[in-house]
Amino acid sequence: MFFTGPAGVGKTTLVKKAVRRLGDRAGGFYLDEARKGESPHLRLVTLDGREGLLASRDLPSPVQVGPWHVDVDVLERLGVASVRSAAEARRVVIVDEVSPVSLAAGGLAKAVEEALSGTEPVLGTLSPQAHPVLDAIRARQDTLVLDVTAANRDQLLERVWAGLKLPQESLADVQRRVDRQRERAARYAEQNRLTLSGLTGQVRGDHGTYDVSWLGGQWHCSCSFFLKYATCAHTMAAETSVQGWLPAQPPKVQH
Repeated sequence: MFFTGPAGVGKTTLVKKAVRRLGDRAGGFYLDEARKGESPHLRLVTLDGREGLLASRDLPSPVQVGPWHVDVDVLERLGVASVRSAAEARRVVIVDEVSPVSLAAGGLAKAVEEALSGTEPVLGTLSPQAHPVLDAIRARQDTLVLDVTAANRDQLLERVWAGLKLPQESLADVQRRVDRQRERAARYAEQNRLTLSGLTGQVRGDHGTYDVSWLGGQWHCSCSFFLKYATCAHTMAAETSVQGWLPAQPPKVQH
């Protein structure tokens, strides 16, 4: 099953929602478009946590698709490899997106064809552009291509689940996963792994509530006493309350 439609309509957002629901039962990649200065760029992000700069308008690469210069090594090493790895691990194969840019190296077309001919579900996004590989995917009898619009995108995810028959976690599976997270959290807390870089909050004084913060190793307060003396009862109370959370500070030198 593939989503198609104009840029910005929400295709990748739908895929990401499905991935969150699937958890580690999904593999593959998605493309993340952002800006680096004035130049837009595409990052390829795999679901096992790797990423690389796939394309930009000023990337030093001889491979060009429209305005994009494409890093073929990133495409093959991360994109193609993640699709094949997901299929071999019998996971739901995520391919976001199949477009002329991601097909620049040729290896992705073969990997997607292998995934579509395999036994595991494939979910992705498809560029609406005309292209031999894209046209071939649209023509497959075993593949459903859904047009995403602002009016229907909120209802499409349930159709994905029904159409692909995606596995859903049982309550017991969910509970086991949460229990493992609790065990890990207890270990992190016992080993005191928390280091805060800043805090903001309020302290209720005798004459009102004051904003206090700890930033850059210094306490601050909105009260008039702090303005004059750089310390006050509110920051002292806050420091006592969070003692042990903040990094140790060197002793202040008195002048």
